[in-house]
Amino acid sequence: MVGEVLTEEKEPPTFSEIFDEQCPYYMAMGMPLNEFWDGDPRLVIFYRKAFDIKQDLINAWEWRMGVYNLTAFSTVIGNAFRKKGLKPLEYLEKPLPVREQTEAEKKAEQQRQTEAFIANLERKKMLRDAMKEQKDAGSDKTS
Repeated sequence: MVGEVLTEEKEPPTFSEIFDEQCPYYMAMGMPLNEFWDGDPRLVIFYRKAFDIKQDLINAWEWRMGVYNLTAFSTVIGNAFRKKGLKPLEYLEKPLPVREQTEAEKKAEQQRQTEAFIANLERKKMLRDAMKEQKDAGSDKTS
């Protein structure tokens, strides 16, 4: 008897017991009782996958809210304690992307940035030329 393991023989659960145990779980996922008990048994697979996707979306949304909050708090606190003369921190200019950009969207964004850069250069050149003309006009009057 010493060292002998006593095991209790236990019957495996019946299908009814398994389904009774799982029913509230699938109800919490939004599966109606008639579909759970009388519908196609494969529906539970789809409900579980849909539930997992929904949970992933909720998790991603909560993570994004954390990023937005962190950015907002960092901006406020960073500006409150920044040294004089330093440029103030700015909050995000646009929302975080929800999905990856397609190649066409990436090219369009790159084109937009290039055009904005060129327009900025042209504006600076026009300002420089106007200042030069004013300077030249001012020196002509004194001569």
